Amino acid sequence: MFTHMHRPKTLGRLTYASAVAGALALAIGGSTALGAGDPAKLKGPTATASAMSKRQIQRMIASYVRSHPGPRGAQGLRGPAGPAGATGATGANGTNGAGVAEVSKLYFKTNFGSGVKQLYSGHGLSPEANCVSPTASTLNLRFNGAGSSYHLFEVDANASVLRAASANTANNGTVNLAAAGTFPLSGKIEWAGNDGVPLTINYMIMFNAPGGECLFTGSVV
Repeated sequence: MFTHMHRPKTLGRLTYASAVAGALALAIGGSTALGAGDPAKLKGPTATASAMSKRQIQRMIASYVRSHPGPRGAQGLRGPAGPAGATGATGANGTNGAGVAEVSKLYFKTNFGSGVKQLYSGHGLSPEANCVSPTASTLNLRFNGAGSSYHLFEVDANASVLRAASANTANNGTVNLAAAGTFPLSGKIEWAGNDGVPLTINYMIMFNAPGGECLFTGSVV
């Protein structure tokens, strides 16, 4: 290939381009390719090109080509994907999440004579509703196993209060939560189960609610 050649200072940009064109013609077909059989009759840039040696012409052409690159070609096809990277290091253990309280809703609406209905069972206790009559219905708190502790506080429609507590329940023992006698009534029980789980039980007992003669409702948290 060719090394380097500067554009002569006496030639302007257009003149230089014309000289290159003339040089190309001379390099390909000699002076006859320019339509002039007599080199003495050549003028201007063509004469300049004619006066150069073949090597000078070749260097001029190479210089011109370098200074006038062609348009950029189309983008090539995408190459294949590279190999998978190495597996990263194992992350640190996260912190323990906060516990979510257990919540159970109690809801039982029925008519007299429907029989006993267990409303909840777990952690050593089972509330059981029995809709018999406005005076004989019960909501029993049954103890499943010994060794639980509780305290309850209940108020009925006449502000009568029922209190009960035990530090160590007996297996299969019961407390009647409907014993106050004037309805509606509501109460609250703080419970420490024999499995180490604490609970709070809220409850209400009402008669002659729309759609049923007995209504037992509440929550276990």
